[in-house]
Amino acid sequence: MLCDYRYPVITDALWGPVMIALSCNPRFNCFIFKTPEYNLSRSQMAVEINVGYTGQLRCEATHGPSGQKLSTDAPTDNGGKGESFSPTDLVATALGTCVMTILGLVAERHDADLEGTQIHVTKEMITEPVRRIGALRTVVTIPANAVTDADLRTRLEAAARKCPVHQSLHADIQAPIDFRYEG
Repeated sequence: MLCDYRYPVITDALWGPVMIALSCNPRFNCFIFKTPEYNLSRSQMAVEINVGYTGQLRCEATHGPSGQKLSTDAPTDNGGKGESFSPTDLVATALGTCVMTILGLVAERHDADLEGTQIHVTKEMITEPVRRIGALRTVVTIPANAVTDADLRTRLEAAARKCPVHQSLHADIQAPIDFRYEG
């Protein structure tokens, strides 16, 4: 084999997202073939979301696995009516619900009850250099009697900061997560 090249994931009409390989022998006979182990459309971690535009800066999204729908509306400061979540509001919502889900998973493993826990996310937009989320400030308020063990508190706080949404945010977005134990 004189050369063996693997190209990044591309989309093929028949196979979907796949890795394509190009192999050439010493006579420069080259062969292109699909490498099925890279077929991302079959990934157990993939979820499809379908979005349709309904007019007046509104969209309807459908969650592939469940069929559940949600609507978005552009905010009033960007020409919309602000009658529903904006797309960037959903980023803040995703962060808050992801943090809470991770906390719930850890709490269940340690027989802790987080009932009454509240999460407040403040989304701050910026306009320079482009309009985008500048900060997502998250405050987690856990009833003091729900988690009294210092080690478990440390574990919960570390897990929250490792939630997939928090880890997916661009480094330019300020995203502190603060914890309060009250009650």
